[in-house]
Amino acid sequence: MESPEKPLARADDSYRSFFPSAVVRLSGRSVLRAASDAVLLRIFVGEEDRHSGRATYEALVAKALEHKLAGATVLHAPEGFGRSRYVRSERNVDSGACAPMVVEIVDTEDRINAFVSVVSDMIESGIMTLEKVRAFRSRRPDPS
Repeated sequence: MESPEKPLARADDSYRSFFPSAVVRLSGRSVLRAASDAVLLRIFVGEEDRHSGRATYEALVAKALEHKLAGATVLHAPEGFGRSRYVRSERNVDSGACAPMVVEIVDTEDRINAFVSVVSDMIESGIMTLEKVRAFRSRRPDPS
């Protein structure tokens, strides 16, 4: 019997230094921390792209977690094209099974730049973009 796949490790609290401690209450329902400068890394890959036997987008999220980055999200794109100029779409059965996937990762500029150098070899076909953003962290207030 095969052992179950090992779950991703939980991120520790090292990402918390990314967000300043100043908070603002919003309508009594949530707390919004003051904005901080950040960089958004977007990595565009194909759904069927692989790195070391697993989906590239999964490997990228695992690597971001391993490097204790502030956050990562994978988005499924229903349609897109790249260098080949061939449109891949969920609506077109002839387009193949390689739907576009977008991995978005947010952290400080220094941490994102270091991460890009680590993961650039993981991406066989795709593109990475960087964009400066203002990041806000929202959470529910502690009941008191």
